Amino acid sequence: MSFTNQMLNDRKEKDCIGIIHERKYYRSGVSFIKRSLRPKEWQLLKENSTIPIPHLYCCFEDDDAVYLVMEYVEGVSMDRLTEDQKARVENEFVFCHNDLSQNNVIVDPNSLKIRAIIDWEYAGFYPAYFDRSFFRRKGPSVAIDGEIDDSEILLDFLYCVCKAP
Repeated sequence: MSFTNQMLNDRKEKDCIGIIHERKYYRSGVSFIKRSLRPKEWQLLKENSTIPIPHLYCCFEDDDAVYLVMEYVEGVSMDRLTEDQKARVENEFVFCHNDLSQNNVIVDPNSLKIRAIIDWEYAGFYPAYFDRSFFRRKGPSVAIDGEIDDSEILLDFLYCVCKAP
């Protein structure tokens, strides 16, 4: 069974203003609060979606620091690439927000000046085609009727990059 954001939002507790697959959002006065999902919630997501999330073994707090004990995933981080590989990456990749929907662009209602762009957890360096102008419409950052669903192309790219030595 897969969960949608709407299904999660239908079950939100008091004072919670929204839920997505890895966060809960709250508003208290002038503060905006993001809470990461609890380990059980995180594991539920892993078991009921196709998102490649490392297994979360446990989560605890010690001396005011939060620890997530997670599965070690084989691979290399981009900082371990050779200079030639890095040069190729620099030429091919651009900085992308990867979730630039209307919900993530905060605008002053009077001047219409953009006050903030929020939710940067998916940001990074990717090919330019990863970032689409979903802010032009309401709703999630996915293809709708009449648009090309490029998710397979994006996933193919990610799989190729993840397999590279």
